[in-house]
Amino acid sequence: MRVEVTSAANFLVRLVRLNKESAVMTDHQLDMYRAALIETLRMRYREHWFPEKPCKGSGYRCIRINGKMDPVLVAAGDLVGVPGNFLHSLFPSELTMWIDPREVSYRIGENGSICVLYDEREVEETMRREQQQKQQQLQQQQQQQRGSLSSTPNSSTSPSPSLSTDSSNSSPANNMDADPSGCKESMRNMEFSMDARNILAFEHLNYVSS
Repeated sequence: MRVEVTSAANFLVRLVRLNKESAVMTDHQLDMYRAALIETLRMRYREHWFPEKPCKGSGYRCIRINGKMDPVLVAAGDLVGVPGNFLHSLFPSELTMWIDPREVSYRIGENGSICVLYDEREVEETMRREQQQKQQQLQQQQQQQRGSLSSTPNSSTSPSPSLSTDSSNSSPANNMDADPSGCKESMRNMEFSMDARNILAFEHLNYVSS
């Protein structure tokens, strides 16, 4: 109920703002009237709200202005010290609003079209589409990261340094001294390759967690 009532109150206050005479009301007064509308509507509908049967009690929840002000709008004005007759001059002379579970709609004028202000099904569909887009973006990022990983040089396939046949360099210590680009350089290459993979994996985890 909270979403439906808030959507209705926001729209009603927006209608008031559109009237030039509402300039005498401060933003604080309008915010107070909006809050009073939300609370008044919630109290009025709490025993007449049937999510399993949205049409049940729709007439009771209907807000109507047709020559005289709807009592709900007047009651909210009384809570914040705004006279009902002044509020009546700010609203359209003909307004009908239906506040039902999962849908809020309105009509301005007797012969106007019914416009949907809030539809839970449309909101859920929008959220579903956004979720699909996020999943597609995530899959694309994962594919790009896999491609980057596959293109990273693998030090394990690099040729091993050649062993010298000179008897004076046959010991491991002599080999490392004679060939400074041997074992230590291979370890540096391996560490660089592993760091590249760790960085990509870390970026992937950050993307998923966000």
